[in-house]
Order: sequence, then C-alpha cells, then structure tokens
Amino acid sequence: MIEVEINISPDEDGVKQLIAKSDFIREDILTDIYYDDPQYSLTTHDTWLRSRNNRFELKLPLNRETISLRAVDQYRELETNAEIKKALNLPPKKDLAESLAEANIKPCATIVTTRQVYKHGEFTIDLDVTDFGFSKGEIELLVKTEEEIASTKKKLTDFAAEHHIAYDISGAGKMPQYLKTHNQKHYNVLVAAGVIKGE
Repeated sequence: MIEVEINISPDEDGVKQLIAKSDFIREDILTDIYYDDPQYSLTTHDTWLRSRNNRFELKLPLNRETISLRAVDQYRELETNAEIKKALNLPPKKDLAESLAEANIKPCATIVTTRQVYKHGEFTIDLDVTDFGFSKGEIELLVKTEEEIASTKKKLTDFAAEHHIAYDISGAGKMPQYLKTHNQKHYNVLVAAGVIKGE
C-alpha cells in the first residue's frame, strides 16, 4: 500500500473540532526502533526502517518534489521481511535482523508513542504523544497505485481546508524532532541532504 499523509498539530482548534465529529477507533502504544548505518545511507534518502512493536517496516519515498515544495508526504510501506530484504539488497535467505547487523545497519533511535486513532469517513486521523514530550498528528489515506496519488493529495488538502486545519511536512515528524533533541549531528545531516527542513 501507499501512504499519503499530511502532518497536523493536535492543539489546533480545527483539529479539536474535527476530532469531536470523528469516530474514536482505538489507542495504541507503539515502540519504534529506527535503524541506519554510520553513513546515514537510509535516512539521507528519506528511507525509514523501523521495528514497530518487534515487527519490521520500511517506508520508501515516492515524492517527486523536494522537501521545500511538498504539500503532502507519500511513502510506499513494506511490511514483510522478504520485501524489506529485497528493497535493501540484503541476502534473501538470511534472517533480516542478522542481515542488518552484517550490513552495519543498527538502531539509531527508540521512540515510544501513545497513539489515538480516529476515522472521519475515509480519512484516518492519528494523534501521537511521544515519550520525549513531542505531539503531532496525521491525516492519511492509503492507496494501491501511484496513479492514485495526485487525486489523493488533493483530497487531503481539500479536507484540511474544509475543516480550517493548517498542515505541514517540514520536518514535523517524530523522528526528526527526536534527532533534533538527541542527535544533533544526524539531524544536521538530514537537513543538509534536504530530507527535512531546518529551523
């Protein structure tokens, strides 16, 4: 599946009003361990490998625009070990964790998040609070093909405008904010690579 999303602030009045009119689905506790090598080969290419509650996931960017021009984020999500090994050019018959260690791809951040999930029609709304005090939200849609991305981007931005919600993708995610606080070197590398916007 392809995830198309916009980042929002949970504290905005428009978001609070939207949540009040949405269906509460569940609350999750997510433990995300992010991975990269010493050269930051993954994250400098906007590629995000994590173990979420002990299950590996890989997000691959589909954006054609640079970070400064994007209105929404677009990622293809890989959730099976076989897909992830293929995408990272790792040996197909070896255990994923073992292959990562051999490739010197190691944990670089651990983030625990409390997530509240809401639905409003076809839109999923996630509101997150992390263990380091950062809060963020996302409005997202999942699509099957890249041909659907353009119309989905418009759906998201129109939906946000309809509900008077400002949105942003400029380094507003949990991982950039974590790095800004806990690993300034890694953060600066991502800013220089154009993956996130610096302040």
